[in-house]
Amino acid sequence: MSEQAGTADERATYDTAAAEAKWRAVWDELQPFRAEDDSPREKKYALTMFPYPAVTCTWATRRSRRCTT
Repeated sequence: MSEQAGTADERATYDTAAAEAKWRAVWDELQPFRAEDDSPREKKYALTMFPYPAVTCTWATRRSRRCTT
């Protein structure tokens, strides 16, 4: 079985501000979330509806152990 890296104390002192600053600089340089849309074509979109999954066992029935499949 693999051990987790670091002790509980090391995990508790993870510096989120430093990690965000590091990656924010990379994202600002590469701009991976920027969408360039200089297409002359007409703008369109698709409104798609997905059906609700056919699940007969809801959270309420799981708690009461009356699940049917």
